[in-house]
Amino acid sequence: MHSKRVIKCVAGSGKTTDSIRFMQSNKNGLYLAFNNKVVNEISDAGHLGLTIDSLFFSYILPKILTFIPLAANCKGVVLNQEATREPIQKKNARNIKFNSDGTIKNQTSVVNATLNDTVASIATRNFPNRDALKYIFNNDNNELHVTYDQAGALGGFLINKYPEQILWILRSRFDYIIIDEAQDLKPGFREDFAKLLYDNDFPVRLLGDSNQNINGGGNWFNQLNSSEENLRSCRCPEGVCKWIRQVVGIEIYGKDSDGIVCRVTTDTVKDLDNSTRTLLYAKRTSGYAEYIDNWSGEVYTIKKAKGLTIKQDIVILANDLKTNNLYTAMTRTTSNIYMTVTKLNGRIIRYN
Repeated sequence: MHSKRVIKCVAGSGKTTDSIRFMQSNKNGLYLAFNNKVVNEISDAGHLGLTIDSLFFSYILPKILTFIPLAANCKGVVLNQEATREPIQKKNARNIKFNSDGTIKNQTSVVNATLNDTVASIATRNFPNRDALKYIFNNDNNELHVTYDQAGALGGFLINKYPEQILWILRSRFDYIIIDEAQDLKPGFREDFAKLLYDNDFPVRLLGDSNQNINGGGNWFNQLNSSEENLRSCRCPEGVCKWIRQVVGIEIYGKDSDGIVCRVTTDTVKDLDNSTRTLLYAKRTSGYAEYIDNWSGEVYTIKKAKGLTIKQDIVILANDLKTNNLYTAMTRTTSNIYMTVTKLNGRIIRYN
């Protein structure tokens, strides 16, 4: 395969199915997804799927702990989960934050130690956060006790200081890596990880749809030149896609089937509730609460619905939506759309 490919694909283009086919023909790969639903789908097909967080937490960190001086004595990684009753040092440990340059903060206060210190070097020093650090790095079982956020931050430190060692670990195990939903990579260790692969000619396939960036992803993926584009949705009817092209301004082409986009009012939304339609909404407002709480069919926020294929009509309950949110909501369905949306980015929508 090419050392790196950027594949920009519209919603419903079948990228997971295509990736499974690719992995069947190209062995020894890793698929990185953002949610367990896709990870399970990849795993059920007989391939290795993980999240970026779990890759670092369960695979990379345990192999590279000796490169973090403060964690050099740790032999394994344990997730620091919140419990009802727990020692004060465990509670305080969750307030510790690590930076990619090795500095440490306790919420907003700088800690009098860094990741480049050794356990021995701080053992005799007395400062307010020492017990929390001892819980994380110097406990009786010689285990690294971290939250997922802290594990990710340690990943950022390792990417910043030991990129070649991380690449060596990955190259010795995987022939290539696929990163799904690359538009959702947030600035920080996840985006830095993708950049590390891309900038060093590691065989990587970046899959994404910049128009579905509704989870705070950065602009890095959007700025990459695509190796391939797939503008054909296997999910959405052409009638819906034509409306999206003409009104929303996003180029997407649908399957050859009927599908309508119809504006409705909130007064008539209840009439659409026949137990076979799915309700999507952006925010729970006082005006929408009654509809959301009493809807007899499935109900999702637009963010929760992202990635789903809804094989029935959808009703979108919102007034003014940003382009990416409206596009993400509309492209969930294989059928028709009824929506109360009157404005796109603050401007009145003209329905045909």
